[in-house]
Amino acid sequence: MRVRDGKVHFQPILPSQWTSYCFRITFRGADLQVTINRAGVQITNSGQHSADVVIAHTVHRIASSGKLDLAYSLENSA
Repeated sequence: MRVRDGKVHFQPILPSQWTSYCFRITFRGADLQVTINRAGVQITNSGQHSADVVIAHTVHRIASSGKLDLAYSLENSA
């Protein structure tokens, strides 16, 4: 995870022996719950502000109380 140009950037990976992991971050008024699993990436924003999140070079805007459910290939995982 990195912050560049006012956006949170993710390049998700999932170790082969794991089925999933999740974490929370607060970024500029957005409270993001991030879940990575074999199906892809899910991000829920329970904060007061929208957030621009970049996953694999694609920008996604997640509104306040919004959710992103993105199928994502994790074949290059560790």
